[in-house]
Amino acid sequence: MATTLLVLITIANTSWTFRQPLLENPAINAWLKQAGWLQVEEDGLLKDPHQIQLVSRDIHTHPTRSGILVLSLTFVNLAQRSQVFPELELTLLDAASQAIARRRLQPSDYLRPGADTEAGLATEVYLPVLLELGDPGEKAVGFEIQFL
Repeated sequence: MATTLLVLITIANTSWTFRQPLLENPAINAWLKQAGWLQVEEDGLLKDPHQIQLVSRDIHTHPTRSGILVLSLTFVNLAQRSQVFPELELTLLDAASQAIARRRLQPSDYLRPGADTEAGLATEVYLPVLLELGDPGEKAVGFEIQFL
């Protein structure tokens, strides 16, 4: 039983370490799409939020406007091809890491007006995002960002 567990852990670790070459293999890519683990949008853009990495993030009160938080983050597409712009889920947390506010942002919410969303997020492009949000009060002491 322990040997089986170690073999499964080794396979998972190897798959994660060499995920990019594995995803480029047509047979594995087709199998992942069929299993529903890899999504490709109709326009040919990849949709794999796990390939988007958060590079920097910060949230602070607005310097001149009361009741406003400023969210600043930068993320990058690490996939080998362009992806659809992800939805962002922002969760504000209290001191016990419990969610006190949650908001899902569509690409139109965080991209500049008139941005070409059809082209998708190109590979290895760093995308800075700056948003102003309503401040839920002093209970909010932390936050999480998820790509969906």
